[in-house]
Order: sequence, then C-alpha cells, then structure tokens
Amino acid sequence: MRSKSFLDRLVAQWPAKALSLAAAILLFLFHNYSNLSERFVNVPLRAVFADGFTAGQPIPKRVRVSVRGKEKNLATFSEGDIEAIADFTPFNKKGTYRVPIQIKRKGGAEDPNLMEFKVEPIELVVPIEVRVQKRVEVSPRFKGSLLSGYELSQYYVTPSLILVEGPQTKIERLYSVPTEEIDLTGKKENFTLEVRIAKNDPLLSFPNGDTVEFKGFVQETTILKT
Repeated sequence: MRSKSFLDRLVAQWPAKALSLAAAILLFLFHNYSNLSERFVNVPLRAVFADGFTAGQPIPKRVRVSVRGKEKNLATFSEGDIEAIADFTPFNKKGTYRVPIQIKRKGGAEDPNLMEFKVEPIELVVPIEVRVQKRVEVSPRFKGSLLSGYELSQYYVTPSLILVEGPQTKIERLYSVPTEEIDLTGKKENFTLEVRIAKNDPLLSFPNGDTVEFKGFVQETTILKT
C-alpha cells in the first residue's frame, strides 16, 4: 500500500514537475539568448532565374543580415562568408513571383556558435519576363569643345550596331544606346579612341562586349567670304 501510495503521489505531482522543468529550460535558454551579441552586415544579393528569363525591374543589390552569437565568435567571419540568394528558377512563365531570400553560410560563418541569422527583407517580389536580344544603333555623346577654329567634320563608330540583352518589354522599345561622353576639349587633329556604352539601365547587358571604337575627323572651320 505504501508503494502504491508513493507511485500515486509521484504520478499526481508529475505535471507540476514537468512544468517546472520546462520553465527552468526556458529560463536557461532565455538567459543564454539575452547574453548573445548581435552584428549587422550588408551582403550582396544574387537573384537567379530559369533559362531564358530575367527580372523585369531592378532588384536590390544588397540585403541586411543580422547575426547573433557570442561576441568573440562574431569577429570570426567576414561579409564574404555570407551569401544571399533569391531563387526564381522554378518559374518559367511571365508573371510576378515572390520567393524567400535564402542565406548560405561558408567559411567563418559556419561557426556553430553563431546561433541565428536573419535577413531583411525576408522575401523578394519580382516581375519576370522573357529575356531577348536585339542589335541597336550606337549613338555617341560629346562634351567640351574643339579648339577654336576647328570642327568635327565627320566620325565613325565601329561597330555601329551593338547586341543588347534584357527583358522583352524594354528591348522592344529600344532603338539606340548612348556611349559614355567623348571629350572634345581642345582637340584640333583627327583622333581614335575606345569608348564604353553608357550603362544607364541595370536591366540591360551587352553579351558581345560594351565597348566600341570611335574615329573623329577634325578640320579647320571654313569661313566663306562674300
């Protein structure tokens, strides 16, 4: 009877003991968590798309990541040890999609003492379009003035057409791309130089390269006397 009574008391007290144990564990975890330090880093964001598709609008270049851990461990990793990825490869139709931003750790960021990684924003919403290519005209831009009494009689751009790649809606409306500014200041002789295409739109790229050759022909200004 005594043994049974003891077991009865043990069973009867078990819920209270279980709650006490759970509370103790929670207090222990909370104490450890509250003693952790926090570090913030800005890391590059890489968005990947299915073959033949691309973003229809600019996406953030970097995201903010908070890392919690013991202070001595927070100093063991660099920004390059954390990679932020938005994976749109499952989507192969035009539309707007939402995906979580994933964090991949390497190097010092794989330290098990770094207990928590949070990224802001936690997800990315992007319209996806078909990626297309098109050859468009190269339009040179100028700044400055030739030496007084001289003029730019003619010029050649080689190649005169350049291959551009990007989202379909942008490429369909694109007919020319400008160069970076070509400085004419003080020139009085023919000149040749290599000039880059101005990258005014982050959604456009140049698969065959983004430079052209510019040849300018300078001559003295002809003044007609009457």
